[in-house]
Amino acid sequence: MKNLIVLVILLLGPKTTLSLAQSNIKVSADMAGKSKISYQGESVSVTTKTGFTVGGEIMRPMNNNVAIGGGLQFQIPRGGKDADGNFNFVPIYAVGTFFSEYGNGIYGKGMLGYNLHYGDSDYKGDAELGGGLCYGFGGGFGIGRKFLIEGMYMINNGTFNIFGEELDVAYSRFTVSLGIIINKTN
Repeated sequence: MKNLIVLVILLLGPKTTLSLAQSNIKVSADMAGKSKISYQGESVSVTTKTGFTVGGEIMRPMNNNVAIGGGLQFQIPRGGKDADGNFNFVPIYAVGTFFSEYGNGIYGKGMLGYNLHYGDSDYKGDAELGGGLCYGFGGGFGIGRKFLIEGMYMINNGTFNIFGEELDVAYSRFTVSLGIIINKTN
């Protein structure tokens, strides 16, 4: 996956990509959420501790009301309340904003992608972790065309593969993000 990202960046060329887009860097507070493990119709949920995420996005405005792009986030490892170990996801996603010019006033936002799933030895034990679909929706507000505040409901999916069986993992939470717009296109 890492090689694919590098290849896409090299093919598009940094100058071309940045000249057509605007970038942002964000820090998010992931409010306490739920981590749910499911297998054959049975499930167990754990309340997760608050965590933090850092990331960035490259957006290309299509018109005054729609912008599309992509992003990458890294969740700082977090654990469950009354549970051993820490886990995190690394989402790579497509993103779109609508209703208002991105970074200027109120806008809606949606994201869809794939995430890698990681955990320490206390979290995963003898299991192998697999990634899965990630998605989210919410909105934001641009402040002075340089800063962003966003609220999103997000879900990261993954798997535990242990003893030949695959268990599904879903981590859901509400996030609040503060961002800086690096390269404004207009």
